[in-house]
Formats: sequence, C-alpha cells, structure tokens
Amino acid sequence: MTIQIKQLIQNFLNKQSSEYRDKEGINKLITDNLSPGLVKYIKGIKVYRDKLIVYCQNATALYEFSLKKEGLLKEIQRVFPGIQQIRVKVKG
Repeated sequence: MTIQIKQLIQNFLNKQSSEYRDKEGINKLITDNLSPGLVKYIKGIKVYRDKLIVYCQNATALYEFSLKKEGLLKEIQRVFPGIQQIRVKVKG
C-alpha cells in the first residue's frame, strides 16, 4: 500500500515538473519571438489541453499579440507539437 502511494506521489511530481519545464520553454519562445515592448504587457500564460492561453494587460497589447500569434504558434508547434491554438485574453 505504501509503495502505491509513493508511486502515485512520484508520478504526480514528475508530471508537475514536466509541465513547469514546458511552461518555461514556452515563455522563452515568447520572449525570443516578440518585441520587449510587447512582452512586458503579457501577464501570464496557461496551457489548457491543446490551447495556449496568453493573458495581456490591456487591449492594445491584445491587438498587437493577435497580429503576431500565427507566426508564434508555428514556432511553438515546432518545439511543443501538442499546442494547437493560441487564445489571447485581457487580464487587468
């Protein structure tokens, strides 16, 4: 019984670690491919199923990001093929 619990905890921690590394990789791709002026308005990112959700600080940043999201999606898909869509939301 304790071995099963230990194994469940280990699997959970490995999954969390993998998701953290993926999120760090996506952050790096975003900062490398977008201008520093736009990156400073990005409040956060979230990976949900096959979508990357990007939270922007204001509507202007949302518009600028929307113009560049197709090119960014192609770059992200080369490294993380599971991401199929980028959604951009305003979070104030």
